[in-house]
Amino acid sequence: MSDPLIWFIIAILLLIGEFLAPGIVLLFFAIGAALLSGITLVFDISLITQLILFLSSSILSLLALRSKFKNTFFGNLRKAKNNDEFIGKIVEVKRVIKPNEVGKIELNGTLWNAQSEDNLQIGDKVMIIERKNLTLKVSKTDF
Repeated sequence: MSDPLIWFIIAILLLIGEFLAPGIVLLFFAIGAALLSGITLVFDISLITQLILFLSSSILSLLALRSKFKNTFFGNLRKAKNNDEFIGKIVEVKRVIKPNEVGKIELNGTLWNAQSEDNLQIGDKVMIIERKNLTLKVSKTDF
């Protein structure tokens, strides 16, 4: 079997491995293997040189492109985890909230589940003090 074919098969296997265990690491080794497949198709180089080129091209592509690929495939998780955008907002109660029971508030035109340690009536103004998943914790305010 020729060197270009071997490197091409390695690249395909690494891509399959990336699909089975996504982590955006094997993809860059697949890029290195594909690159070596092309290089060995044109140049006759020793096995040691091939391995050095494979490792260096894989690591360089990993260092240069991982953050871009990660944001593309997984999105920017830091933005998704940023709950501070809701904290401190004053909103209106739309369904009665009793201590340790879920009611509803309106935030940006959308109804949200809300909990409070206070008894809150429809129309009360409350401040968002915490967010846990899709439930907002609120506290009565004088605004």
